[in-house]
Amino acid sequence: MTRILVVDDSTFNLKIITASLTPSGYEVVTANNGREALDCVDAMLPDLIILDVMMPELNGYEVCRRLRSKPTIANRPIMMLTAQDSLEERINGLEAGADDYMCKPFETAELQARVKALLRRTTPTNLQPEAAGRQGKVITTFSLRGGVGVSTLAANLAVALAQLWGRPTALVDLATKPIGAGLEDCAFFVSKGHDRTERPAKPTETWQRVVQRAQQRRQQRVS
Repeated sequence: MTRILVVDDSTFNLKIITASLTPSGYEVVTANNGREALDCVDAMLPDLIILDVMMPELNGYEVCRRLRSKPTIANRPIMMLTAQDSLEERINGLEAGADDYMCKPFETAELQARVKALLRRTTPTNLQPEAAGRQGKVITTFSLRGGVGVSTLAANLAVALAQLWGRPTALVDLATKPIGAGLEDCAFFVSKGHDRTERPAKPTETWQRVVQRAQQRRQQRVS
């Protein structure tokens, strides 16, 4: 069941929001202030957090910033739900890390729709369960003046990142034309600082074949 944490210092508001979301099948957990929310968020790992802004001790903006600093919560959607409806307040909320900003009083149908949209954008529905938790990074280098130095920079970057992360790193040229020179005639599969270069026998060979052969060699080396 999808779990939503609602943070508001008003008991009345907590009841209204809970009554609005529970019929949609969500499990709603409430916190009466920002400190209480920060204390319980790591243990419960909510799928969505709804924050009021005007709260004692820690306002919603500060709570949002602290939530974004937590690795377990950093990518969870956060909505600001508050009576502060000025443009300045909306900007403050988004700059603090909120994904959406909604004003009170609210219509139940709109709140449900916004919650559904936030959850839909952050749920990896098209990934297999074992792959959903994987994280990858893509770093791109562009050659704007003939490629001078770009090949060396990209190769050194791949090796350095493999050593830093301790994970395999793929260095690939995304040129769509047939393989020619420089990075366009090889694919590097770097593993913990050691590179394995696969070069095509023919200059017209496609990238797909190069990558396939490099992958096969790497699998043979692992097995």
